[in-house]
Amino acid sequence: MNHKTAIAVAGLAVIFATPLAAQGFVGAELGIEVFGFSEDTNLGYTSYSGAIEYGITRNIDVALDLGYFGLNSSDDNVSNATLHGIYHMSDTASLGAFIGRDNFDGGDVDHIGIEGGVEFMGAELEGFIGRIDDGSESGTAYGISGEYGFTDSFAAIGELKGADLGGDTLTRAAIGAQYQFNGGPAIYAQVGTIDVGTANETFVTLGATIALGSQRGTTFESRSLLDIAPGF
Repeated sequence: MNHKTAIAVAGLAVIFATPLAAQGFVGAELGIEVFGFSEDTNLGYTSYSGAIEYGITRNIDVALDLGYFGLNSSDDNVSNATLHGIYHMSDTASLGAFIGRDNFDGGDVDHIGIEGGVEFMGAELEGFIGRIDDGSESGTAYGISGEYGFTDSFAAIGELKGADLGGDTLTRAAIGAQYQFNGGPAIYAQVGTIDVGTANETFVTLGATIALGSQRGTTFESRSLLDIAPGF
């Protein structure tokens, strides 16, 4: 982990460890995920993430996500920061705009776009669309993810995401399950496929998150190219 990322994640950890009665605090989340392709685990990664959300008014929040991806295939690493501006239309529907950056050892990828989320009939859905730019080429990224709770503890989860950059197009789809411990962390597992042109790879993810605050976490996910396209 590079020094800047380590300091940033440590800073979030200090915030999470302090009393959560600070004015405006609405939610926070910490997570870890292991990703691997079924035929070549060397192309996988382990990611660490942290997010915090702060209420400006009753309906307007800002949120910051920080993440780190340790790649299995090399000593390279990727860090990510995403800033969200969020408008809560109701207790069950939110709209937002985001801006973020992936910092690769060989360069950066910038993200900017819009996002939305809704809860209904036991389901939660989140979607986004945005522009990505690596300094020499630009493209589009999009995605939708969701979960459906069968009980207070058990939920089905899924995602469909895609990106194009420099004429290369990729689609990622996955389904899985999540188990929420009472008052504690949630653990999840997914299996999916990544399609690049005519090539197709199967992957598996295992992860855990812990949510804090009155909102029990943050409204939206981080926006990183690695969340869509490992090794893109």
